[in-house]
Amino acid sequence: MAHRSSSNATESKTDNRHQSNESETSERQRPESANGATDDRMRRAEELADRIGERVGHFASVVGLGILRFAARAREEAEDIWAEAQHIRHSARRP
Repeated sequence: MAHRSSSNATESKTDNRHQSNESETSERQRPESANGATDDRMRRAEELADRIGERVGHFASVVGLGILRFAARAREEAEDIWAEAQHIRHSARRP
């Protein structure tokens, strides 16, 4: 009897290996339509990601330009205020 259970264990291992090989083979041998559909979906997803990236980049560029314009205007206003304050200061010193 001990010999039989050892034989059954060996057969069980062989069956498991056989089933594992079958599943690996079926995954490798997918029908062309499944691979084509997957490739098509991946292509469309990549195109969508590219378009979103372009839009985000454009938006960031527009926002950055607006910030630069705002900073330039603020700097110019600050310079004008400083110049006017200096003028008032120098005018007040003269008798």
